[in-house]
Amino acid sequence: MIYLLLLFNQIILIYGQVILICNQQSDCYVGDYCDITSMCYDCSYIDPSSCDSIDNNCCSQAFLKQCTSNPFNCPINKPIDPESNIYLYIFSYVFFIGGAFYISFGMYYNQYVNNKKGIEIVPNINFWKEVYGLVKDGLYFTMANIKNRNMDYNSLE
Repeated sequence: MIYLLLLFNQIILIYGQVILICNQQSDCYVGDYCDITSMCYDCSYIDPSSCDSIDNNCCSQAFLKQCTSNPFNCPINKPIDPESNIYLYIFSYVFFIGGAFYISFGMYYNQYVNNKKGIEIVPNINFWKEVYGLVKDGLYFTMANIKNRNMDYNSLE
């Protein structure tokens, strides 16, 4: 059957008109769509009451790329507006400025008010030492599970 259609295609090609045979939407020219009979038809032939595209999904991105007129009132994927990320930028600025203020004011307070020296001027130094130990323990646990053997990690079980 396919060979017969290809022969028909070649005969029509000789007389100047091309009928494209398609297996997917992108086999047709832009402005045409692939229907159920595997033939390319102009997008102006379809109407909102019927859809005979090859996959019966006239709202698929492949179909809408071919037929940009969108006769089926399909929802169009809009690109993300860069203005919608403004809250992320505000949070980042506040977080980093707040962190810098916390560290600098805490170091000043510990050095000049509490008369601490060396590493002890870092605010909440004991907490940060514990966090380092927790992160190190978590990394050993993860690596032991990934390699499926025990490195330096001993389970409590």
